[in-house]
Amino acid sequence: MVMTTYRNFHRKIGSIDLDDLYEATVNGELNGINFASKIDEIRTSQDKEEKKKLKGTLPGTTVSGKFQNARKLDQLERYTGFIQIDIDDIGEESAVNITKKMSSNPLIFYAALSPGGDGLKSIMKVDTGPDEHREAFEMVSDYIDKTYDVKVDRGISDITRLMYLTYDPECHYNPEAYTFEIKDKLNVTIGGINNDFNISDQLDNDTHQAILQAYLANRSIGEYKEGKRNTYVHRFASMCNMQEYLEI
Repeated sequence: MVMTTYRNFHRKIGSIDLDDLYEATVNGELNGINFASKIDEIRTSQDKEEKKKLKGTLPGTTVSGKFQNARKLDQLERYTGFIQIDIDDIGEESAVNITKKMSSNPLIFYAALSPGGDGLKSIMKVDTGPDEHREAFEMVSDYIDKTYDVKVDRGISDITRLMYLTYDPECHYNPEAYTFEIKDKLNVTIGGINNDFNISDQLDNDTHQAILQAYLANRSIGEYKEGKRNTYVHRFASMCNMQEYLEI
């Protein structure tokens, strides 16, 4: 999927896909624009206003869509289905740790340290269209919040939102990640999920939560049905492992 790129907040310079975004993140360079040194300045500066000013000069991309010219809904040319996730002000150590954890999540296409270095940026994909974008954003954010015990920035829920490029040679990229399927909303309750997945009453609440999150993630990439049962069980086991619940 192609996304529009901007030299700064307003000036359009072209378009990129996820492969290009990954290369730009690893190298700190896009279309001859080297921004790695500027990222270093942002991360070492102790002045909040200076950080903000420097960040505003970084190139960026509209993760959720390709636009004709201006970043306006009436100029949306193509919706990508990608959802931008920002987690801010959690400290460098936590940002690095969560980025590493995301690398084992089959729903995460991209994860990298933020320009400031004390947060991270991530990308997931949904199966809905532009009209459902905000709802999809909320569902993805809730999933990330619960899975990684963080708080996603809810202020970036619009399709036109610009994601400033960042520099992270160790960033995560999985072009084969699964789509987070949310067309059919799930009616979930602890102890019983749509009558097709029951959790024993003997399990403690932490275990309930771990299995529940693994189940939700697994439901987003497929269903337990004839011909796909082994694949489903394997994915579910992987999701449980990611939730640090190692035995069922």
